[in-house]
Amino acid sequence: MQTINLNLVPGKVKPVVHSSQYDKGRTFRCYLFDGSTNYTLDGTETITIEGQKSDSHIFLYSVTNTHSNYVDVATTEQMTAISGLVDCELRIKKGDTDIGTANFWLEVEKASTENGTMSESDISLLREVEDSTEAAATAAGHSAGEASASAESAAASALSAAESAEQAGAWAASTAKKLILWRDPTDNGLNWTYDPDLPD
Repeated sequence: MQTINLNLVPGKVKPVVHSSQYDKGRTFRCYLFDGSTNYTLDGTETITIEGQKSDSHIFLYSVTNTHSNYVDVATTEQMTAISGLVDCELRIKKGDTDIGTANFWLEVEKASTENGTMSESDISLLREVEDSTEAAATAAGHSAGEASASAESAAASALSAAESAEQAGAWAASTAKKLILWRDPTDNGLNWTYDPDLPD
């Protein structure tokens, strides 16, 4: 973690914090001084970091990670969006007082891809990824359709089986009505005869 000393008394030499373009969450620590002595925070202060980028746009963010004599500041997207030197200061507000520290530089190093154009090989790779994604989506749709058709086929088979069972039951009931049971007097055995002409 980078550290700098910030005095509540403005000075001529600005400390420098280094960052890369588009850095978000890069933390640096600012030790606070009032002249030659440590400046002590009691937790009742409101602290902000304010700055002006090289495109003349300004930013202001609250600093919440505070300690007795230093604060930790994390970069945001807007703080590092533009490469170059960003003129910054901390402002400490407490009661009726509003005091700015000496200014410091946030030096944002230009990103290697700033204003660049994607190479043709990377464009081809991107297209391959897009094509693969589209093909996977199409295959998933086909699989869903096949699964639906299988479910319909299973339902039809179950319905056909139910109808067959019903028909078999009806046939058994009809057949039972056309059976003639009689006992043979010679052996006292039970015999049966099927007469198809009998009514159901």
